[in-house]
Amino acid sequence: MSAPPRVPEGARSIDRKAPCPCGSGRRYKSCCYARDRGRELALGAARDGAAAVDEVLRVFLPLVESRGEHRIACGEGCSACCANFVRCSVPEAMAVAAWLQEPAQAEVRARFLAKLPAWRARGGADEIAALEAHLDAHGDGARGGAAWDAYQALTVAWAKKGNICPFNERGRCEIYPVRPLICRSVYVLDTADNCLPEREPPKIVSHPALESAFREATRACAEAGARLGRGDRPRAIPEAVAAALAE
Repeated sequence: MSAPPRVPEGARSIDRKAPCPCGSGRRYKSCCYARDRGRELALGAARDGAAAVDEVLRVFLPLVESRGEHRIACGEGCSACCANFVRCSVPEAMAVAAWLQEPAQAEVRARFLAKLPAWRARGGADEIAALEAHLDAHGDGARGGAAWDAYQALTVAWAKKGNICPFNERGRCEIYPVRPLICRSVYVLDTADNCLPEREPPKIVSHPALESAFREATRACAEAGARLGRGDRPRAIPEAVAAALAE
């Protein structure tokens, strides 16, 4: 049985019988407490999941390279996959948004918001909707068959646009410390050349412990998103973070 989600400090630090800080005149427990606690549970799920994945990678990645047979091609500064269509959950987007709202990240946030309209325009509303709908319907399906072939065609067409993630600044991920689970869980062996569209599939690092940590973190984030009443389906990372920043 998995551990219950951690509740960070925040909602717990306010007396629930006190007037709500929002100024409604009602007690906190009858006003914003449920919303605040749900948000904190969601942030906790995202941060705990990222920490669990990072801990597996901290031990596992050096072992992959220890025999000298392979090297890890991915790392901070590599942007070979930043033109791919990548999604994240609501809690993950909230964690990114919380980091961007820190005063120290004001310039990063401003650059993201400035680049977002061009990313949307180049991606195309129809193409984004088609990818989202396909992943919602077949995202957990078998890696083969007509649905898989259709997904591959959609993702290759998207990658060929060269529509770089708006968090990428001159080849560097500006949210690297708080990047979503998928961005921190996928590592390629030897060369990143095959991450480009219409190349042979890259060799992906795989281990049961990593897969388990990723699945558990993804499950916890989906459940936390559902508790917030915003559904458990992920969205394209830029769109998900933009929505979280707008709240």
